Amino acid sequence: MTERTPGQFRRVVDTLLGLWGLGELVDDARLVATELLTNVHRHTDGRCEVVLLASPSGVHIQVRDYSLDMPQARFATPDQERGRGVVAVNQFATWHVRRLADGKIVSAFLAPPGTRGGRSAAC
Repeated sequence: MTERTPGQFRRVVDTLLGLWGLGELVDDARLVATELLTNVHRHTDGRCEVVLLASPSGVHIQVRDYSLDMPQARFATPDQERGRGVVAVNQFATWHVRRLADGKIVSAFLAPPGTRGGRSAAC
């Protein structure tokens, strides 16, 4: 993974959600995918797998990495450039973290507008 990977994956999100008829979720799914992948780039050794799935009720984004460190919400001051990723994901998706022996899977679900409620849980 490089710092360009999140941008490259945004294009994948655009294409697939368009093909799946979920264009109303593109902007939010791009933001969530970008934040999850940026966290991998900044806080792990960069190895990851990403899964993007469509269902009748919305879109699932899963990012598996090999770090045992769990995501933490930080409340950045207005002048800080970093520290808003988990808060942003929580605003647009329902998400949780599944611990693994050698890392974790962060899963986010985005429902169509009007049916949302962001929250998180660690498993």
